[in-house]
Amino acid sequence: MILMTSRLRCAAFFILYSCLWTEAAAEKNDYSWQAPLADRSLLIALDGVGNTVWAAGAYGHILKHSSPGIWNQSKVQARVLLTAIQMFDSSTGCAVGHDAIIVCTDDGGNNWSRVYEDKNHAAPLLDVMFLSAYEIIAVGAYGYYRVSGDGGNNWLEGLINEEHDFHLNAIGHDLHGLLYIVGEAGHIYRSKDRGLTWHTLSSPYEGSFFDVLVWGDGQVAIAGLRGRIYYSRDKGESWSRISTNIKTSLNSLIRLRNGQLMGVGHTGNIVIVDKDYRQSHLYQLKERFDIADAYEYESNHVILVGENGISNLDLCRVFSTIELAGCDSK
Repeated sequence: MILMTSRLRCAAFFILYSCLWTEAAAEKNDYSWQAPLADRSLLIALDGVGNTVWAAGAYGHILKHSSPGIWNQSKVQARVLLTAIQMFDSSTGCAVGHDAIIVCTDDGGNNWSRVYEDKNHAAPLLDVMFLSAYEIIAVGAYGYYRVSGDGGNNWLEGLINEEHDFHLNAIGHDLHGLLYIVGEAGHIYRSKDRGLTWHTLSSPYEGSFFDVLVWGDGQVAIAGLRGRIYYSRDKGESWSRISTNIKTSLNSLIRLRNGQLMGVGHTGNIVIVDKDYRQSHLYQLKERFDIADAYEYESNHVILVGENGISNLDLCRVFSTIELAGCDSK
């Protein structure tokens, strides 16, 4: 077991849980066990294609949701905490986690096979991203960086900066081939050549960032410690801070179908950002459980995951029509 710090994405919302749920990787033929209450256990990553959603977290659990209210647990060749998941399409995807483990699926997420692990490194992978069906990048603690050019069958070591060993918490890309990584101590990296080389950008903040969101023509948003969100219109060359009026960490950013941003984080905080990306509005879950990730499966309806497992939220019930676009005035 490695000692986690608040600088790691998976520990950004719960240092305690990252420690409790971290286990040594099982033997090659061992799978996560089928747990009756897996949807109530620690889950910290979401991704989806249309209305089908996948959630990943403790003990190698991956759950698939394709019917209202029904989550089915997948067969996964892992028993460690999974920290991130991304689907390339409705059939193909990968998830990453502790012991630098990578598991991938080609059958819609029903079965996940282990394609890579590095027990000797003793550090988690924290995010994974598809550039194409064949090009995949995984990033993690202490500058850990792995790339695959054959759909995940083989993985090679990459390099961000030979002088840096900061935790790489999240990776994102736009439709034009620009890639971004955010991490520990405010570090922001950008690649213009599909990850072959990386340039360190000037950062607006010295605290760690836990997520990066990229869309449109050069628009980037980043979020992290102490409720910080920054927005760039020029591919990360300059940044403007979006006030959130909270001091707890934000773990994940998503862009809603109405064009607004939503951030989720510690103590149940949910932040909605106006379309001009200058102001925000806050709602806090009554239970105040830490939220690790979110996914919008219908307009203004989101799935949340965190310390209490999976929950659903109708954003129109907790934000006003002035704060949130696309809600009926009732």
